[in-house]
Amino acid sequence: MTHGPEPLAALVAQLRAERDGLRTAMRSRAIIEQAKGVLMARERITADEAFARLRHVSQRTNVRLVEVAARTVARAAPPPTVGRLRAAAARSSSPAENGTATAPPDRAVAGADRLAAHTRHLLTVTRVDAAAGYDDLVDALAEPGPEWPDPGAVVLALAEPDGALRVVAARGVPAELASQWARIPPQLDTPLTDAARGRTAILLPDRERVRQAYPRLLELNERLAACVALPLTRHGTLLGVVGLTWRTAVDLDHARVSYLMAGADAVARGVARLAPGTGTGGASPDWIRAMLDASVVPAAALRPRRSGTGLADFEFAWCNDLASRCADRHGVRLADTTLLTALPDTGPRELFPLCRDVLADGEPRSLAEVRLPAARTGGPDGRYEVRAARLGDLVLMSWREAPEGRPDAVRGAAGTDRFGAGGRPSGRRPAPGRPS
Repeated sequence: MTHGPEPLAALVAQLRAERDGLRTAMRSRAIIEQAKGVLMARERITADEAFARLRHVSQRTNVRLVEVAARTVARAAPPPTVGRLRAAAARSSSPAENGTATAPPDRAVAGADRLAAHTRHLLTVTRVDAAAGYDDLVDALAEPGPEWPDPGAVVLALAEPDGALRVVAARGVPAELASQWARIPPQLDTPLTDAARGRTAILLPDRERVRQAYPRLLELNERLAACVALPLTRHGTLLGVVGLTWRTAVDLDHARVSYLMAGADAVARGVARLAPGTGTGGASPDWIRAMLDASVVPAAALRPRRSGTGLADFEFAWCNDLASRCADRHGVRLADTTLLTALPDTGPRELFPLCRDVLADGEPRSLAEVRLPAARTGGPDGRYEVRAARLGDLVLMSWREAPEGRPDAVRGAAGTDRFGAGGRPSGRRPAPGRPS
């Protein structure tokens, strides 16, 4: 028997078709089961009767069964909503008070179009939830529908330990450009990095807004007319960013932004499922504890706390025994507390700016001398050298007693030394849009 290239190619095509069919069935099953539940509750019928009714409508209207199911669920489930949309003050579609933006009233999606948009959204979420890889997540968002027009490009980037973004999937991006931007340093001024840095939605509905906020983008893509960048978060942890661009202006009304945000939430769930360690540099809590316990100096891992206006505080997520004993000597308890609560004197003045800046741009920093006032120590002032570095969405802080007679280091505006490779001053400009 001769096995030439043609039979082999036919076999590969058959296996790919079967694989795609299985993926389609997996995506469809969830929404069909939801539709059956809606009909069973509303009509008081059995599961088999509900499925038969869905199939009958599909055959009669010549519409795919999964779309009939999605439309059934869409009629019963409320559409996604967002109240006030946090967006970068200078980069949003509608700047408002306190650096936030409120989406304009719903104009474009109404009536029958609203049902179609919600149906398409449910299908998109179903595809995202069944995604087998990052490419599937991007493909789900790249499919046009009533909730938004056909995107010119979709990019998915994951957060790296040093604050950089690693592009893991893209559609509509030239191969050469995708290769050049495979890893985006946190210091660059781009919609993706700004969305990640500030945990805010970047909404640019037309070419003029893009030109005002990111003129460099138009040099890279002359056909760019609108873009959004949405942070992907789960349980307070930044996982990455998803960005969409269009070749025509997009009316980012309340309904469309709601669907975009809901789509980003679904993608965040998908990323968390596909890469459980994302957001902590791939490190598990057990690994972080082991690393802290192996340290020969007091050390702690701090997790950012955010409010509606941005970064508010840092909580002590983990600390080693040396850190706990050192804090106990100064009458400070690190367990179940935050940086500003535990250290109301030096926390706001020196340590919070240190951690904030490290989290913003990923640059390691140090303080040559931090003093704990005698009022807190019950004796002489405590003097410590403090170092901080970023690990995913955490800040690792270590400290030791400052040597006697050491001259104060040259400090920046935040009271910190800035170090690059080899301990030299880095000389890099502060990252734009830094959270406050």
